Amino acid sequence: MKKIKIGFIISKYKGLATKYNYGLEQNTYFLVQLFRSIPEFDVSYVICEENVLEESLKNRVEVGEDTPLVEQKDLNPDLDSHLIYDVLITTEAYLAPNLMKKIKEKYSTKIVEFHAGIIMWGLIEDVIYNIENRFSGALLQREPGMVDEIWISPHHAYHKSYVETVSKSRVTISPYLYEPWFLQKLEVDRITINPNFNPRYQKNNSKHIGILEPNINLVKNFVIPTTIVESLYSQDSSIFGRKNARIYCSNHIIERQAFKHFYSYLSCQKILSSEKRYPVIDIFHSDCSLVISHQHLCELNYLYLDALYYDIPLVHNSPFLQDCGYYYPEFDVKKGALALKQALTEHDLKLDEYRDQAQKTLYRYSTKNPDNIRGYRSIIQNLVNDQLEQA
Repeated sequence: MKKIKIGFIISKYKGLATKYNYGLEQNTYFLVQLFRSIPEFDVSYVICEENVLEESLKNRVEVGEDTPLVEQKDLNPDLDSHLIYDVLITTEAYLAPNLMKKIKEKYSTKIVEFHAGIIMWGLIEDVIYNIENRFSGALLQREPGMVDEIWISPHHAYHKSYVETVSKSRVTISPYLYEPWFLQKLEVDRITINPNFNPRYQKNNSKHIGILEPNINLVKNFVIPTTIVESLYSQDSSIFGRKNARIYCSNHIIERQAFKHFYSYLSCQKILSSEKRYPVIDIFHSDCSLVISHQHLCELNYLYLDALYYDIPLVHNSPFLQDCGYYYPEFDVKKGALALKQALTEHDLKLDEYRDQAQKTLYRYSTKNPDNIRGYRSIIQNLVNDQLEQA
């Protein structure tokens, strides 16, 4: 049986540190590994940048992967000998527009754009706040018929009609994927330097509370988590013991007038601190053993799953993960404070139960989960056969 040839478009293959720090890099890796597990798929990376093949090969060795690397120039139909793909998926980069046009004119290759981010919210913020040169929510303008399909994650399903209308392309909700592979690789590296390195939750620890939102948009920021700390602290400050609450990724905002104004409301100031960004795995090892999170219509992200992997108590408001962690609904600060209290006082007693449920949740998004494999196999087969039902 002829295999379906699939290429993932990237700028270049980047190293372990870069992949760990950028969710999209991890997302691409997870997609590739799942696709490679499907026998009828022939999968490779297509590199768009010039003169980076040698660097990419070295980085691939560092990551420990052997997926073939192909240069964009090898797809040019003008060459006597060139590669022909059934499906090309843009993840971290885009094919040159003229090359894409040549491919589409000569072959039945399907072009897919994979979007993991907050497309609609990004554009709204860029326009309203006049954020120059960001275009985080911008969809590239394409000639009609150039892009056959756009994939978005299930927690962004509400973007679907917006993306379809703006892009004029078909939009498919694709399974969300996660594996702790990069955590595991970094953990091995850390242990070679420090044999006592251990980011996993330990009972009766004296570590602190972490608020790890990126603080770059309205979707994920520190305000509600900090207010949850304030709510519980104002009820019973003794429950925190010697624990402080670290607001990570906040060094760039603490001098802003609005931050100072918000801060002035808080009676819990003495247990709060502002911190810069650090790798999550290092935070869990050295400083924090509880995470308070909040999202607005962005219910899945790797931070949640990283915390669950290490048995860290996760106080969160994600309906997708309502069956695990310490859940509070929407913007309900008082219920968030109750969830935080439970995490502080009950987690050690329920650790085994928590760990079991966390493992079930992680498997839900695993590249090895048959539901996810079937989902992507069906999406590709329908795409290639051009039989996908119109929404």
